[in-house]
Amino acid sequence: MQRASTERQISALCITSLRAQIEPPLPNTISPKIERPCHHRQVRSGQKPRLCGQHRFRSCIDLAGIHLLDSEGFRLLFDLLELRPGRRRAHEWEYRMKSSAVTVVGLGQMGAALVPPFLRAGEDVTVWNRSPQKAEPLVAAGARLAADVKDAISSSDLIIVCLADYATSDRLLRDEMLSATLRGKTVVQLTTGTGAEARDAAAWAHDAGVTYLDGAIMDYPTMVGSPECMLLISGAKEVYDQYSTRLGVLGGRLTYAGPQSSAANVLDGGLLTMYYGNALSFMQSSAMLMAEGIDAGQLEHALQTFMPVITATYKRSADAIQKRDYSGNEASVQVHTIGVQSLLSRAEQDGIEHRMLKLFADYLNETLARGHKDAELPAVFELFSPK
Repeated sequence: MQRASTERQISALCITSLRAQIEPPLPNTISPKIERPCHHRQVRSGQKPRLCGQHRFRSCIDLAGIHLLDSEGFRLLFDLLELRPGRRRAHEWEYRMKSSAVTVVGLGQMGAALVPPFLRAGEDVTVWNRSPQKAEPLVAAGARLAADVKDAISSSDLIIVCLADYATSDRLLRDEMLSATLRGKTVVQLTTGTGAEARDAAAWAHDAGVTYLDGAIMDYPTMVGSPECMLLISGAKEVYDQYSTRLGVLGGRLTYAGPQSSAANVLDGGLLTMYYGNALSFMQSSAMLMAEGIDAGQLEHALQTFMPVITATYKRSADAIQKRDYSGNEASVQVHTIGVQSLLSRAEQDGIEHRMLKLFADYLNETLARGHKDAELPAVFELFSPK
């Protein structure tokens, strides 16, 4: 009884909040009393409240009277329901929340992948692409195709840009005809570029009265919208905090890279360098194993067990590079040089492509020549260090 009484009080407060957050206003005939729980949704102790499928996209006019919604239930209602105006039956109405709208500019393979997660989240999505036919499947899914860039930008306060390069983006957004339309909007730039391009874009945005975030998508298009997808976002922390929930639908690993506008792009470059180095090394290793009649699948399995050694090497290297202290007693550059030369000889003997191993050996030999014989492997960083 005490629980039911508490939930009645909570729901009475929530229905007042609901009236204030939807348009048109709810009729005053809605009663804040709860007489019985919704038979489509049960609230049980210890369970996370959830909305039933039947009421995911509508609200009854007698909402407070027949739905046992606790405060979390109402929060989910605000977040998830598409409530549209229009009388359905004598006792039932639908209302539309004040719109949450987003525009996606650029519908290449990655740009098009950004649209479905926003649609699933209940956003009003407007799309634009130079080749409008690319928008057809997205329009069929619920997006609206803008007539031109100005129409696209006018449609939303949040503008997501994902184009081939910053030069293409600059030609579109820095058009004087769009300056008034863009002022006061928020642009999230997900185009691949350099740190310098990101800084230049942020400076332009500041002068144009545009709120700006820069970002990078660290996964394949098919993974966008999944819990595993990683996105990097950089820019003012308060702007990131304002939009992180909405941007979070694009990937469960949304990561704030820092306040510098260039941070996401630079970190993207660092991670991709690691990605290509690791991927190409896996291919080199697979070829060497297959030359000896060992399946590449065994390498993938063994790699999982070996991963802690690799992770520890990354950590030790990061610490050593930050301190510029390469001393240690694990394995010297001399020892690593002997090891890589052995791998190179093995690949040569088996007739395997070995230019990458030759590059590794050259790096180690040059590090030795610079006097780092007794230093640890991170001493190779001095070859790459900015002058």
